[in-house]
Amino acid sequence: MAAKKIEAVKDDGAFGPSLDPKTPDFVWVPLDAKKARAAGFVAIRPWPDNPRVNARTVDGVAASLKEFGWVRPLVANTWPGLEGELIIGHTTRLAAIKLGLKVWPVRYRRMAPERAHAAALADNRLQEHSVWDLTKLADMAPKLGEPLFALAGWDAGQFKGLLAPINIIPPSDFREVTIDAKTDYTCPRCKYEWSGSTGKSSKAAAKADAKAKAGKPAQ
Repeated sequence: MAAKKIEAVKDDGAFGPSLDPKTPDFVWVPLDAKKARAAGFVAIRPWPDNPRVNARTVDGVAASLKEFGWVRPLVANTWPGLEGELIIGHTTRLAAIKLGLKVWPVRYRRMAPERAHAAALADNRLQEHSVWDLTKLADMAPKLGEPLFALAGWDAGQFKGLLAPINIIPPSDFREVTIDAKTDYTCPRCKYEWSGSTGKSSKAAAKADAKAKAGKPAQ
């Protein structure tokens, strides 16, 4: 099936500062929908087709929100038919409700449905491609302490693991073996020598073992 063509639409860029001097970058909106509408705001509602299942993280986000406050506003749409639909902040919305907060900061932006939903996916998906620098985390752990690390999402076992010494010898520092060690196999391509299993099982393993001992590459 051919991909659906996204029509060129005029929106406000979504996440940059407001381009309209009459529109603030974000506003404090009552959580209660009736009160929000009474105050002249579009009431906030979740994206009903949001594929992200975030219920398990609500407690952690609520604890963080209680301790650190709002570090960024919710982002909600004003596109016709999508008024008030969240683009960014579904988990934080649930956390605010759990805490019983009365107002939340909202950045209203006008975005076409396809772009808004893609932005919502990107906000969750792209961060999954990041990795942690364990050395820097280990250095930071004793400075922040376990309570703050717990608020950041590390449990007690993970925190203790960061404090444990890491003894890794870089490949360039491997000590040379001076003894004439006998090995079972030699790779016919790279000449790497080893003993033990070839990583295969049953008849395939036996066949690979025989070929490896004979210096023939396994098929």
